Amino acid sequence: MLLALVALLPIRDVNLVAVGDVMLGRWVGRRIKREGVDSPFRSVAPLLRNADLAVGNLECALTGAHFTVEKRFLLRASPVVAPALKRAGFGLLSLANNHSEDCGARGVKDSQRWLSASNIEPLGPSDQPVIVNRNGLRIGFMGLRDLPGFPRAKDAQVAALRKQVDVLVVVIHWGIEESPRESPAQRKLAKRLAADGVDLILGSHPHVLQPIRWENHCLVAYSLGNFIFDARPGKERESEILSVKLGSHGVETYSTTPVSIVRGYPELRR
Repeated sequence: MLLALVALLPIRDVNLVAVGDVMLGRWVGRRIKREGVDSPFRSVAPLLRNADLAVGNLECALTGAHFTVEKRFLLRASPVVAPALKRAGFGLLSLANNHSEDCGARGVKDSQRWLSASNIEPLGPSDQPVIVNRNGLRIGFMGLRDLPGFPRAKDAQVAALRKQVDVLVVVIHWGIEESPRESPAQRKLAKRLAADGVDLILGSHPHVLQPIRWENHCLVAYSLGNFIFDARPGKERESEILSVKLGSHGVETYSTTPVSIVRGYPELRR
């Protein structure tokens, strides 16, 4: 009887907020060590915590393991920040990017373990989806990487997840770094994902903001830029928080809140 009553409860809208790259290492990490693990979120935490679900791209490994690859930029942060991410309001963070594996398999496992221990859903870096239930709404998340050296998304995987959820969200690392416009390849893939039934696409990797556009029913945020990052002066320090109202038919409305990155930390623009 109880299960029958639960099934009859109406589905309520879900307020999802999304941000771009959350990078807690390098000199951002040194500032955190001086000022405390909650310091990066002072300005934005009330907005994140007010949402039903806050998501972002974790652009670093949370581990004490050594780097295992050789490339120009290697990103790693202390795992002690994980509970602060939860206190700030995050409920899901994507590891489907080009830095989550900078410390190898151990770094990935450490990141997943620390996030899970803090009651934050880790998404990726594999193509294993995550389903989150909020207000009776089943929201499916898939983390993808459309970058050289990473496998392409398979339409069958997206279609299979579509059948299991009310709303389908893809969090994707793609595009051209520093480009303020989406590339033809991004537009082509967005059309393909929309045709597969994706309702919302949350992009990262370019480190600058790119446009938010509709692709039929699908809302595409091509790049949400940096969020917490030791960003260079200029466009890299301009960010925003995307607020999306989700219902049983997908994205209903959206709005953005402008953010400036000051000494690595996000601050709401007044």
